[in-house]
Amino acid sequence: ETGAAVAVKLIDEPGALDRALRVLADAKINLDYIYTCVGKQAHRAIAVLGVQTPSKVEKLLKEHGIEVLEE
Repeated sequence: ETGAAVAVKLIDEPGALDRALRVLADAKINLDYIYTCVGKQAHRAIAVLGVQTPSKVEKLLKEHGIEVLEE
């Protein structure tokens, strides 16, 4: 599996991004890059995470209740 981006929808509040990144850190998954922006929905933010194992990351985040955006 080659690197790709995984997009997640977060609540726009302090600590939301930290919770998602902590899941990856605890699993010893490195980020190649990260982009964030405020979503169109009120109180939502989008984070795009560049990772080497996107399917593993998607599964892990979903298991921890973090919403992964589908293509």
